[in-house]
Amino acid sequence: MFKRVIKEQIKVPAKIEYLKDLRDFVTRIGGKYGFSDSVINTFKLAVDEASTNIIRHAYRDHDGDIVLRMIVRRNSLTISLIDQGRFFNPEQVKDPDLQRYVAIGKRGGLGIFIMRKLVDEIDYRRTEEGNELRLTKFHNIERKRKFPLPFPKIPGTLQVKYYTISAIIISAIVLGAYFYLFFQSKNKITLSILQRLRATGEVLANNSIDGLLEDDYLVLSREAKIIQQHNSQLVSFAVITDAKGMVKGSTNVEKFSFWKPAHLGRALRQITNDIILIQMEDGRKYYLFSSHVFARGTNKSTVLGKVHILLDKSIVDRQIAQKRWHDLKIALLILLLANVGSILLITFIINPFRKLATWIRQLGQGEIQDEMEIDTSDEIGEIAQAFSEITDKFRKSQKDLAEQERLQQEMQMAQEIQQTLLPTEVPSIEGYEIASYYQAAKEVGGDYFDFVEIDRDRLGVVVADVSGKGVP
Repeated sequence: MFKRVIKEQIKVPAKIEYLKDLRDFVTRIGGKYGFSDSVINTFKLAVDEASTNIIRHAYRDHDGDIVLRMIVRRNSLTISLIDQGRFFNPEQVKDPDLQRYVAIGKRGGLGIFIMRKLVDEIDYRRTEEGNELRLTKFHNIERKRKFPLPFPKIPGTLQVKYYTISAIIISAIVLGAYFYLFFQSKNKITLSILQRLRATGEVLANNSIDGLLEDDYLVLSREAKIIQQHNSQLVSFAVITDAKGMVKGSTNVEKFSFWKPAHLGRALRQITNDIILIQMEDGRKYYLFSSHVFARGTNKSTVLGKVHILLDKSIVDRQIAQKRWHDLKIALLILLLANVGSILLITFIINPFRKLATWIRQLGQGEIQDEMEIDTSDEIGEIAQAFSEITDKFRKSQKDLAEQERLQQEMQMAQEIQQTLLPTEVPSIEGYEIASYYQAAKEVGGDYFDFVEIDRDRLGVVVADVSGKGVP
């Protein structure tokens, strides 16, 4: 929105031998900020022409200095030449008739014409620093950046730019949080389920002591089925074996027959010390928890058997998927609400600027009828107040400028009237040489002279002066 304007300047004496310093300065600064050779050479030639005119005409009768200031903007380069010599506005100079120049063989006098052809804008004004000539060259091609931007520019209005930036930031935060939870949910849910699986297996191991001591497969199978019924989402199969590994109780007799070794599939990965991931013959994967069953009062020295609890891995994967889908819905809801809130907030912030822009645009077209009511309680109000003050000053300056133009026109008319009152020719008298010269001390003088022929032998000269140099 607000771009930094770069200014660099050099000050040299107004002498021909210092023109090289001005050209070198243009070359150095133009190259420093990435302008093309064609733009640099254009300004070198324009500066050379303008500076020569300042030296020969503005400082014709005395010495002085030339300040060369280069103003770098995103799409333009402006050269400002400042002097304290005679005021001369090049905008009042008409383009020369080149064919006539060629016909009469005239040389020189084309400096201003050349500058107009080289640059896009010429502005000449009198400032506090002196006479200032501004030469501006626009360019549509983006200058080469020393450090390229990592992101492309966002086209559109300020509201679109702010919304796009806020949407990118909000989306990055929400999606970043979601993906963090996405990867964390697998470990978190798996760990939680396996902890419950371990606790359930320890309960079954404690409840299987009496059945193993009595070698009662009915009691052991009942205990296994009770555990499964109370934890249907956690226990897929439960198997109890004796110290020799023979099945003494199970929840599925077809898979794990009594008095036969327990075939617990192929181990794929060790999850913890007591839990591994296995794959059964049918290809399904299970988390297997195994724990020894110790006789009471033996300080875990007498092993009666083992309990095995199998949890289908697909159950864990399904819970992980459900958690991720739930997190995704929440993330999308947050993203939607955040973007809607961002749009409303940006609209609320930009709306006063839009009104202010409309008001200023109408002001420029002369369509303002009423003053804008301004609330200066916030920063936007302060900006509006500043624009209002600028508007008042602008209107006043416009009135002053119109008044100055009116006075200048009247002065010019008075000068023309005065010139018509003065004689255009000097009488020729034998033996005498008569000449006249008139120059007003200010814009318009009150002086008057004329030649009056009294008779054939006498000539009268009338000289008059109006004190105060008033306008007749």
